[in-house]
Amino acid sequence: MSRRVWPKREDEELTSLVQHFGDRRGKDGKWAEISKRLPGRTNKDCRKRWFHSLDPALRKGRWTKEEDEILLSAYQRLGPAWKEIALLIKGRKDDQCAKRYNDILNPLAKDRLKNWSLEEDQYLTAKVNELGHRWATIAAGLPGRPPLTCRNRWRRLSKGLSSMGGLSSTDLTSSPDALSSSAFISTPREPAGLSSQATDNQTPNESHLLETDSTQISPSVPENPALSPLFSIEDLSPSTLEATVRQQLPDIQSCIEP
Repeated sequence: MSRRVWPKREDEELTSLVQHFGDRRGKDGKWAEISKRLPGRTNKDCRKRWFHSLDPALRKGRWTKEEDEILLSAYQRLGPAWKEIALLIKGRKDDQCAKRYNDILNPLAKDRLKNWSLEEDQYLTAKVNELGHRWATIAAGLPGRPPLTCRNRWRRLSKGLSSMGGLSSTDLTSSPDALSSSAFISTPREPAGLSSQATDNQTPNESHLLETDSTQISPSVPENPALSPLFSIEDLSPSTLEATVRQQLPDIQSCIEP
C-alpha cells in the first residue's frame, strides 16, 4: 500500500470514479478498474482512502458514550471482529473501532495516563530511532502504553526539545540521553470536569488528534542550574545529564504542575 499523501486532485478524481463504478466490496467491487485510472495507487489504496476518509457516511469526531458501550459489548461477544463490529455502529469503520478499543477502551490501556518515567522516554526515543513511526511495534515494548499514547508522547518530546536550545526530533533520536536534560517526566492532568474516557473521546485515526494525557511540558526548571535556559545542553555529556536528572528527579517532579 502506498504511503504517499493524497492531494485534493486525487481525492476529487477518486470520488468521481466511485460515483461512476460504485463502492461495493468483494468480487462485485470495481476497485481494480478504479485504481487503473489513478496511477501509483493500488486497489487497496483506493478502497481504504474511500471508506476511511472520503465516504460521506463516515462518522468522524468524538465517540459518544452509547457508541463506546456498543463497542465494548460487541467486543465481548465477537472479539476483534472489527468489520462485524463496525456494522453495529453507524458511520464508524473497522479501523476506527479497532483503534478506539485498543488505544482507549482496552483494560490493558488503563495505565496510559500515568507518569512517563525517564526509562520509558529513553526506550521510546531509541525505538523511534530504530523503527521509525511503527507505533504498534514500539508500544509492544511499553506495557500499558497503547500506540496512540506512544505517538503523542513522541510528539510532545519532539516539540518540547525544539523549544529548548534549538534541539530537534533528529537530535533526540540520534542521542536518546538528551531526554535527561529536560523535565519531561510529567504528571498527567485531565481538563477539569472530564474523565479520562471523556478526555480521549475522539476518533483515533484523525491525523490532527492529540490525546490529552499529560501536562504542558515545562521547558526549564530554574532551581536546577543544569536545566536553566541560560545553561547550554551541549555543555554537558549525556552521562552527566542523566546523572544530574536522576539525582534531581524528585525536585523536577515537584516543579511540574499537578
